[in-house]
Amino acid sequence: MRNYEIMFIVNPNAVEDEIDKINAQLEAVITSGGGQIQKIEKMGKRRLAYEVDRLREGYYVLFATAANGDIVKECERRLRVMDAVIKYITVRVDDDVRRLEKIRKYRQKRAARRGSGAAASASGQRSPREKRPAGQKQYYRRKKVCKFCVERIDSINYKDVKLLSQFVPERAKIMPRRISGVCSPHQRLLSDAIKKARNIALLPFATE
Repeated sequence: MRNYEIMFIVNPNAVEDEIDKINAQLEAVITSGGGQIQKIEKMGKRRLAYEVDRLREGYYVLFATAANGDIVKECERRLRVMDAVIKYITVRVDDDVRRLEKIRKYRQKRAARRGSGAAASASGQRSPREKRPAGQKQYYRRKKVCKFCVERIDSINYKDVKLLSQFVPERAKIMPRRISGVCSPHQRLLSDAIKKARNIALLPFATE
């Protein structure tokens, strides 16, 4: 069994009973196939980041399940043929555990390297300061730091629109790391989360 998140958008004109009927159908598919339902969250009606089927609003529903590939395929097939469902996305969350472990190892390795470098510089003698020519201005480059490393954010959730929107400028292009200062491991996670959020209409693909 693997852990999945199935998020789908229901037509905003659908009544509450119709949404409950869709949830009951998916729940029956998962339980009959031997899967487990960890959470069903009705996220409510939200404004879409872009127009989907000539609609600007949608009702978001989130399923957190433990299931195999056949169950997930059947759920996607059911969502695909439902007229009330206008968009859906399936995300496997098991990969996040391995990614978190890689980030922790990278952080420990970098901390050890910094510690050894600081010890070596403390043991050695300080070189005399070089004199710069008269009239030459000295420039200081501002050091960029990774926001996620500083705040110890190991996982970037695609549903956290407030966080992701900080790295999507007005032109809707993902901000490069040379500007944002985000490290390489977190930049990959950030790009992946932004693409998932765009897929489910939480973030726009381009400015209007």
